Amino acid sequence: MMAFLKDIFSRYNHILINSLSLTLLLLGFVISCKDSKKSNTGASEYDKLMNKADIVLEEKNSLEAEPQTENKAPKGTTRDNLDMDVQFISGIPMYNLSTGYNVEEHERFLAATKLCWSFDYKETFGETRKGNYKNGGERINIASCCASFIPSPFLSPFEYYYSLYHGNTDIKTYKNNVFKLKEIRENLVSENFESFKNMIAEAKTDNLESYSISTSTIQNYNFDTEQLEIRYYISNTKKVGSGNARVQATGNRLRRSVTHFIPMSPKKAKAIYEHYGSLNEYNKNPPFQLITKTTYSMGIPAVEKRPYNFEIALKKIEFFRSSKAYPEPEDKIGEIQFIEKPSA
Repeated sequence: MMAFLKDIFSRYNHILINSLSLTLLLLGFVISCKDSKKSNTGASEYDKLMNKADIVLEEKNSLEAEPQTENKAPKGTTRDNLDMDVQFISGIPMYNLSTGYNVEEHERFLAATKLCWSFDYKETFGETRKGNYKNGGERINIASCCASFIPSPFLSPFEYYYSLYHGNTDIKTYKNNVFKLKEIRENLVSENFESFKNMIAEAKTDNLESYSISTSTIQNYNFDTEQLEIRYYISNTKKVGSGNARVQATGNRLRRSVTHFIPMSPKKAKAIYEHYGSLNEYNKNPPFQLITKTTYSMGIPAVEKRPYNFEIALKKIEFFRSSKAYPEPEDKIGEIQFIEKPSA
């Protein structure tokens, strides 16, 4: 009996020792990974970010792009996986029902950051920023759209992005503590800058799409000319970030509502009227709200002046009958092509 108990104890002791050894090995591996992750932390990396002359933003082929990490754009930045997250109400997309942020504003922010990649933010905002002053006293001179969309106390689109879209409030919390800010910024660069740079390389400034920059309605149908009369309007109030910076369409004629006529048979026009008549949220008479998809390019104006907005040039506006989600091809009733291009 004693020999049996001794054998059991010996086996238990052997298993315990092996388990402890495995635990220590795993713990060492985790610590090693953390140390490796932090090894790039340093003021030199932050200085590098603020003066990006030696950081080339390489365009990436989307098919070759590395897998998205948690430090890249928030979940749901592509329209392919947002079909269930977006609801159209009176022709306008409600993006933040479940994603928590406006998809189109997010795309405009990335486009603006890409356009401003070579802008010298360190020269404009200094090492520290408090309101309208930099480096403890010198007044900040904002004279471009690249500077105008970054509010105090942020010093670059990079750190502003993580405040807007990742809920990182550290810079705001410690905005008057220069020692803490230095530590926060160095860590932010070390942990997130590479993934941010990759995301900006993949961002678009051309062929951007919006369902809110333009709005349109059906006004009437003319039997004599067999044309559907619609009215569309281009908004110049869409923001870049959460501040005052906006995107503004080129051409004064786009700042008012425009009447447009689409050739259409009475049969097809009647079907559209009946479609709206069957919807509870509409009256039985026009105007009927359309879903309006705008394809545009975004740029920096050749001549910048207050309020220093980014410039957009319209490429195409497509009109779709009402739907609860992104419209299908069969919902399309017409389009307008534009040939204007942004200044830069």
